[in-house]
Amino acid sequence: MLKKAVIFTSLFVLLFAVWTDKASDFIPAVIRQFFIQRSPAQPSPEVLLTLEELQLYNGKDRPELYLSILGEVFDVTKGAKHYGDGCQYNFFVGKDASRNFITGNFNDEDASDQVADLSHDKLLSLKQWKQFYRKHYTKVGKMR
Repeated sequence: MLKKAVIFTSLFVLLFAVWTDKASDFIPAVIRQFFIQRSPAQPSPEVLLTLEELQLYNGKDRPELYLSILGEVFDVTKGAKHYGDGCQYNFFVGKDASRNFITGNFNDEDASDQVADLSHDKLLSLKQWKQFYRKHYTKVGKMR
């Protein structure tokens, strides 16, 4: 009788923990992995970054390389051979230089996110750049 009570209590605690999503409080990790089915990995929530925060994702202050285009922030760390320190596109890291994707001007003094005065064709070209980043890199957030 005592054995049945222990089994019943254990099952009750397991079901209660799963039902209340408190499994980590009661159930060892090995058992949790086996019994608790998780949905496929959900994308991590997007962050809102200020320009000052974005500037930290330059591969030096923080190991990740982030850039912003039209206010959307992408993690380009996997493309470090292109975006890392001293590489061809490092200019874009840690800032929103949307306008420079079109002008081709890679001077830090001329970095700009101002695109309101660009022609329709140039805006379409900028949209294609944004689609490129959406296809090849992970969007991590937006600019504030």
